[in-house]
Amino acid sequence: MKFVLPNNAKIREKTHFSSSVQKWANKKYTIEYISINSIWVLEWMNKDLMLKKPLVESNHFKYVNGNKQPYLDMIIRCRFGNNYTQLFDELIKHFNYLQNGHENDYIITYKEDDKYVILDGCHRASVLKKQGFTEVPVVIVEN
Repeated sequence: MKFVLPNNAKIREKTHFSSSVQKWANKKYTIEYISINSIWVLEWMNKDLMLKKPLVESNHFKYVNGNKQPYLDMIIRCRFGNNYTQLFDELIKHFNYLQNGHENDYIITYKEDDKYVILDGCHRASVLKKQGFTEVPVVIVEN
């Protein structure tokens, strides 16, 4: 199912990025609908190494689908902190993409061949996939 933007939101040429993605705000970008199956993630293997993999193979997506251990192992291995799982559980329960004060919190990607690699938004993309969405609007930052 295609994600439909709420009545108060629309895809626009310029947007104000949330504070967590300000580092990409000066790059050229577009906002487009893409297939959620073309989304890949950069997953932390340790504090210094990331690997690319399809969203459905990510620890984030496994967590959303009940297999929490790989995500928990990643958090411990990378020393991300203790509240990650609490925040992720809250997101899973109450997530509404681009709504309720988060109208500009797009998933941020860059395009590589036929893949869209997430720079910010692995948790959101995993929840959207679990919710059954097949197409979602994302920011595509130029390399």
